[in-house]
Amino acid sequence: NFDYQFGSGGSSLMNIEPRFDYYFNSAFNGFHAGTNISYLRSSVTIPAISLFGVVVSPEQTVSAGQMAIGGLAGYTHPLSDAMFLDVSCGGAYMLDGKAFAVRPTLTFGYKFGGK
Repeated sequence: NFDYQFGSGGSSLMNIEPRFDYYFNSAFNGFHAGTNISYLRSSVTIPAISLFGVVVSPEQTVSAGQMAIGGLAGYTHPLSDAMFLDVSCGGAYMLDGKAFAVRPTLTFGYKFGGK
């Protein structure tokens, strides 16, 4: 997975997340569980501050990155031979921030190279 999100005030978030899923095809066709390792990079642009026409503080961009590990569970529904819809929910533990985050996802995907 690769996400890049723009926020208000010049903020942005980039997420690179390799994901490894196991599909329970024998008894539960479409259900899967998996793990992920992600790298999140966020940045915020702080506008310049001027006082009586003199720039006191120039515009700055502050960035921070952190690693997270987690797991997820979900269901993949085929729409055609190549297209699918995936609904998942997972959690991740932020290693640097010592926090736990929960994130539901809805993905519309396309399988390259056939079935």
